[in-house]
Amino acid sequence: MSFKVLIIGAGISGLALAQILRKHSIPFEIFERDDGTRPQGWSLGLDECLAPLAAMLPDDIEPLHNASANYVAGKPDGYAIVHGGTHEVVGVIAPGGGGVDFLNAERNSLRRILMKRVEVQYSKRLKSFVQDEDGVTVHFVDGTSARGSVLVGADGAQSAVRSQMLTGFKADASQYAMISANVKLGEEESRVMLEIANTAILIGLPDMKSYIMLMKLHDDGTSTWHWATAKRYEDADSAHAWAQAASAEELYAEALIRTQVSPPYFRAAVEKTGPQGIHTPPIKLMETVLPVDVLPDGSVTLLGDAAHSMVPFRGWGANTALLDACDLGRVLIRVAEAEEGLRPALREYERTMIPRGREKVLESRAEGQAEKYELDGGRVLQKANGDGHAA
Repeated sequence: MSFKVLIIGAGISGLALAQILRKHSIPFEIFERDDGTRPQGWSLGLDECLAPLAAMLPDDIEPLHNASANYVAGKPDGYAIVHGGTHEVVGVIAPGGGGVDFLNAERNSLRRILMKRVEVQYSKRLKSFVQDEDGVTVHFVDGTSARGSVLVGADGAQSAVRSQMLTGFKADASQYAMISANVKLGEEESRVMLEIANTAILIGLPDMKSYIMLMKLHDDGTSTWHWATAKRYEDADSAHAWAQAASAEELYAEALIRTQVSPPYFRAAVEKTGPQGIHTPPIKLMETVLPVDVLPDGSVTLLGDAAHSMVPFRGWGANTALLDACDLGRVLIRVAEAEEGLRPALREYERTMIPRGREKVLESRAEGQAEKYELDGGRVLQKANGDGHAA
């Protein structure tokens, strides 16, 4: 059997890995459990991963920056950090400063770019996999199967691949219960927020994190935004159970309660949304901290949220997943070129991927416990001066 990679999960990290393999003419198949029509949610703040990813992606796809409404309009992306109590802009995140790039990528647009010349096989829900000395056979619920040299579980926080690899291990539900929505705003409503930040406003209070992000600028001056508010609960299981069962009307009413003291522009966006714009059921935030530094010896490994799902308050999730794709792509290229054995190469990748992911999950958790957003690290964080702009 010639070397072939099987990828379970056609999210951002799985597609990025597929493109890296395609660039090097390494055979692969990529499978997705959904039917291809499920909405993909919000935008992704990317920075740390951009340079390594650009170096590894093929030249025949669009630049990733085309996934940003602002780059299409000729403006840079940028976030403002707002204190939820005083409504003061306390910092900004923007490109610059040591050559660090920053991209707010709308998820659907980014997937469209990463799917170019990649054939995804939809409605393929994994049932099980079987390893032997020569490779891996995967079996799907629909009765079909596939055979490859290596299996990559890029199938998210509820990973079916991980469930078979680490029997009994489950990701933890976050203490934060989220409500989110998309809303279309008029030109004047948008202008108020775009004067504060080109892309997104992050709003922090003790036990409450909210944001509103630009998704698309329309030709008529209107724009589509995504917003979310996440509240921390001591009894998180009950909060998640209620949210998963709640109607759009109930979630909307709860969002209005949560945003009573929010900045007026954010409160107005939530009010305008109405129940019809609320996402049901809401995304259940999960945290995955693997109990090992390398996975069981074999021809199977994990990628992205399957290994380290995290709350979104520090912006590390997509960055970390795409760094995984780059690192795993490098070792698989070496294996395909017969420079290294497969199993040692996978364990080498995991010794980087798992501790890095664990660190980012815990950093993100700590961000959720802080009184306000304190994003820094790979980002270019600047304190704001009195008028809300970078000092």
